[in-house]
Amino acid sequence: MEVDLSQVVAVGKITKAHGNKGEVQVYPYVRDKGIFFDQKIFLIRGAAKWIGSLNIKTARFADSARVILGIEGIKDRGQAEGLVGLELFLEKVKLPKLPEGEYYWHEIIGLQVMTFDGGRLGVVSDIIETGANDVYVVKTSGKDVLIPAIKDVVKEIDLEAGIIKVALISGLLDDLG
Repeated sequence: MEVDLSQVVAVGKITKAHGNKGEVQVYPYVRDKGIFFDQKIFLIRGAAKWIGSLNIKTARFADSARVILGIEGIKDRGQAEGLVGLELFLEKVKLPKLPEGEYYWHEIIGLQVMTFDGGRLGVVSDIIETGANDVYVVKTSGKDVLIPAIKDVVKEIDLEAGIIKVALISGLLDDLG
């Protein structure tokens, strides 16, 4: 099975079997866990190899962080345990459209971070979810810089140009030396 990685995004990982009727527990990589209720087919990958797809027949919340999925053709715990460790992917075109000014993490990671005076800070390599706001981890030529994703700092995100423009606040770059 061939899949173009630029056209899909990882949305979760099967962490364990749940119960004895073939359900699995999924740790979502996405903030909106409703995606597991809205979508019925997920591509699956394990050990850097595409395996195929899963058809979801049931979905429910395990708790505030995890989702329980029932999968067509998986009828018992043994079969469910065989899926542990697999990652679930969706085609990007199937992701729900976000409101203006909101972005998926995969859209932000890899963008160049620039200051308004034209200075280049680096590239967003990761995002930390803090609860209050996300924090962009920016790889610089020295250390990583943590940029809070708040309106006072992140002034413009241009996905087409691949740039985030920021207004630096006092103390933000003190650790770079």
